[in-house]
Amino acid sequence: EEENFTFFKEHCKPGMTTLDIGAHFGLFAVFFQKTSNGVVYAFEPTKETLKVLKENIAINKCQDKVHVEEMAVDKEAGSANFFIHQTVGGRGNTLVQNAKLGMTSSSYVVKVTSVDLFVKEKGIEVDCIKIDAEGAELGVLKGAAETIKKRKPVILLSMHPEPIQSRGDSITEIWDLLQQFGYKVLLDGKEMDKNSFCNATDLFDVHLVSR
Repeated sequence: EEENFTFFKEHCKPGMTTLDIGAHFGLFAVFFQKTSNGVVYAFEPTKETLKVLKENIAINKCQDKVHVEEMAVDKEAGSANFFIHQTVGGRGNTLVQNAKLGMTSSSYVVKVTSVDLFVKEKGIEVDCIKIDAEGAELGVLKGAAETIKKRKPVILLSMHPEPIQSRGDSITEIWDLLQQFGYKVLLDGKEMDKNSFCNATDLFDVHLVSR
């Protein structure tokens, strides 16, 4: 994750507010908080993962500034089935029923919010967003449209091509939306073009900065 850590350090501002969507065990959430001395909202709906996430935050003594939000993030608020990887602690937990992330052994209903609704309810201004949504990337971005247009936060976006397509979304839709938002898409520090972005088949992380 070195490139992602370096990117955040480069764009870090003291006291910034970060949304960590798909926080898992809290590696990034703790790093974000320690680096910026700001507030982090860590979204994680996986029951088995939440205990470790909370312990990690407590061990690192940042529970006052890292707030665990036990919910998923998508285009709209409500509830949804959440599909769980057969390995406890696995990273393939997802809102996408047919995601090709390994066999799922179970599912349960989770609370869902959108970025725009959450920001409005909390009365916060967001400086950075990390999105690791295992195939729900387009929904998260659409549900964050007002926040993105208003604040132009830096964004760390994990792209999962197969789950995106399994959900009925397309990578091209994501590219077009990012262009509407006025973002540069960076991979390994270099700006991507539409062809290389939309034809990717394996998981890849991109860094988004406003033009």
